[in-house]
Amino acid sequence: MIHLLPRALRRLTFSTQEAPLNKPYPSDTPSPLGYKTALTIAGSDPSGAAGIQADLKTFSALGCYGMSVVIALTAQNTRGVTKVHPIPEKFVGEQFSRITEDIHVDAIKVGMLAEQGVIQEVSSRLCEETSLENIVVDPVMCAKSGDPLIQKEAIALLADKILPLATVLTPNIYEASLLTRGASITDKETMEKVAFDILGLGPQAVVIKGGATGKSRALLGRDCLVVKGKNAAHWLESEYTPTKNVQGTGCTFSSAIAAFLARGLNIHDAVREAKQYVTHAIIEGARYQLGSGMGSVLHFYSTWEAPNFAQQAWSQNRALYTKTLKHPFIQGLIDESLDISLFNGYIAQDFLFLNDKAKAFSILASRAEATKYGLEGYLDVRAQGDYSAAQNIFNRYNIYDINVADLQKNSVCEAYTRFLLDKATKGSFAEGLTALLPCALSYQKIGERAKPQASETHKYRLWIEAYSSVERRRRVEKFISIVDHMASEATYVERKKLHQTFSEGMEYEHYFWNSCYSSGGTS
Repeated sequence: MIHLLPRALRRLTFSTQEAPLNKPYPSDTPSPLGYKTALTIAGSDPSGAAGIQADLKTFSALGCYGMSVVIALTAQNTRGVTKVHPIPEKFVGEQFSRITEDIHVDAIKVGMLAEQGVIQEVSSRLCEETSLENIVVDPVMCAKSGDPLIQKEAIALLADKILPLATVLTPNIYEASLLTRGASITDKETMEKVAFDILGLGPQAVVIKGGATGKSRALLGRDCLVVKGKNAAHWLESEYTPTKNVQGTGCTFSSAIAAFLARGLNIHDAVREAKQYVTHAIIEGARYQLGSGMGSVLHFYSTWEAPNFAQQAWSQNRALYTKTLKHPFIQGLIDESLDISLFNGYIAQDFLFLNDKAKAFSILASRAEATKYGLEGYLDVRAQGDYSAAQNIFNRYNIYDINVADLQKNSVCEAYTRFLLDKATKGSFAEGLTALLPCALSYQKIGERAKPQASETHKYRLWIEAYSSVERRRRVEKFISIVDHMASEATYVERKKLHQTFSEGMEYEHYFWNSCYSSGGTS
């Protein structure tokens, strides 16, 4: 699986002493690094949602160095296109030649070609460059607003001169119909038939896009891929996202295919990864407002998040942490107003919690992924630490009148520990680790917040010191670095699951404190 953003190819291992390193061992004779390059030949969209602007954003988001040949200027915004100003075809050719004579091009995306002259020029230049292997053609004929972007008489020339050069052709339903002289596309069967008909015009592969909008809701989010030499079509599907922020989705999809081809993927995998990329760009872009018409997808949805998983997850749950920090149990713990019987009751529940938390670490240590990452020793140490903490907990806080054999979990403790054990057993390895992170992180945060109040005579000084120590802070930071690394290797969907797991853990943390406060305590 190729992830949506470039990741380090080197598999990292962890020790209990050292944080993971992201840099390879340096060479004594370093050589310059090489880019994967992608060139867009398309029109300019000054609003930034489509055209070369969308293409360059996509190339960058997917790890390619982007370049452009501008074939037309447009006057447009989110509401529509008001004017198209073609660039003279000879100057289009000059742009192309100056790039290719100097820079190796791994993939080309061809977008809007508005006039016959520029179609002739672009086809001639592409034919001259015999080393070009990956050409993705998006036969742009109208904007999402419905405004035409190509002369009618140029459509036949486009089919004759450009389509046979395409590695992948990406028409939407409207464009596919025009390329096949008005063929009707109303369902999957007609969509597949037209895709094979267009394949006969010369491209190596055709993807007809069902689109984010359209007349046939049955085809929303459904794309049909056919490849020369293959008798069966391949369908790519995604859930429909109700949003008007779909300007530039076609440009983004085709340039994403070009980027993945430049990075060495085959046609099938490049189209699949591009579909995933644009789907999530639509989902994330739906949260934003841009202009008063059709807004843009969010091309940099991965890089626009917080710098690492733990920071992002913590920021997203900060309101819940603030609520927990203001909880009367925590406030009473800090200012010494907490009744000792409530504290003792909490300690009893914490004893039961720590034992199951240790089991979760042990389960994770036994899983194959622990060996793959070199974490089995680290996780065993974490398990033994929690077991030891549980065994010493009553002596540490001078609680001698609790019969351990009689202890029972309250309903929240039972649900919380079941959540941890289920994630450790049935969830992904990363989910199992992530479920344990909120406890480690929130306790350290609370302990550090309380530390300034922990005088020598403070009633709960031992507890505060235990959860604010420098040694524990280092252990938490180590744990964070491991989870961050797991998240960096996860796909977008997997990362979403990790965020959900973290949020559930934060909720359990809050309710755990609440259950200990409302239980009435232990005398």
